[in-house]
Amino acid sequence: MQRMPVSASVAAYALERFPVWILVLTSLFVVLSSGAVVLAPFGRPFPGLMPIGIATITVVLFMFHMRVFDDMKDKRFDDRHHPSRLIQKGKISLKALLVIDLLGIAVQFILTLLYSVNAVIWLLFAYAYAALAGADFMAGTVLRRHFFLYNLLNILQLFFVQLYIYAMFTPFFSLTDPGLFIHFLFAIGNAGILEIARKLKAPEQESTGNDTYSARLGIDGAAVFFVTLCLFIYGLFLALFFSQPYTTSQFLLSFAAPAVVCIAAIAYALLRKGLSAAAIPGAAIFFYLVTHGSLALPFLFQ
Repeated sequence: MQRMPVSASVAAYALERFPVWILVLTSLFVVLSSGAVVLAPFGRPFPGLMPIGIATITVVLFMFHMRVFDDMKDKRFDDRHHPSRLIQKGKISLKALLVIDLLGIAVQFILTLLYSVNAVIWLLFAYAYAALAGADFMAGTVLRRHFFLYNLLNILQLFFVQLYIYAMFTPFFSLTDPGLFIHFLFAIGNAGILEIARKLKAPEQESTGNDTYSARLGIDGAAVFFVTLCLFIYGLFLALFFSQPYTTSQFLLSFAAPAVVCIAAIAYALLRKGLSAAAIPGAAIFFYLVTHGSLALPFLFQ
């Protein structure tokens, strides 16, 4: 099958599997909130654009690495259960994506090395764990039979990435600090919400692979699971939010995050259509940006 020109195929792949601008925005917001929390005990001012820019670029490129390696290790599964995807239709090759990924890895390490040797160490750990995840944790198909555990272990690729972000702001961070530990759980959980949201589908959108939360839990169960996790993460957010100066308007804005999630989940459970399912990722992104953004505001305008 004839492939598209490289630039066009990469753009189409990004549209299908890697929404660049959304990931840039979410990556920027987690970097900003991480800087706000990790620097709070030191009373340090806004550190400038360099660590924020480098960390944001690294997070986006690491997410691209995760997506490419997922598509590589899942190719046989996707050939069978997702034949309409661009890779499966032969419109773009995994080899081309791997070349882009390797260039992205080089960019990450060069930029990080120019700013923080300490952060490079955490980035190495992140890629070591990613390599393990890419090899299905050396467990063959055993873990794949345990859907929830397998997805949890894959989401934990962001464990070391989050530590990398902290290290970009200061080498002296410690998860023994209660506020930072809560933020760490909050950040990983919020990333999990985005991942779960994209795997809540309407019945007509389900594949034969049974590889979504809605397929495993049913629409009602998946909606409850999604809302419960969001409310738990919002509780962690409030613990951080009330530890810093805030205004009533900021609190009311933050309250919009779980409200939108609940409305979207109710619509999804009641309507069970593609449009209501599409609202779930949108609500998750809104929740992510509002909660991280609310923590970052004092950092930006101190």
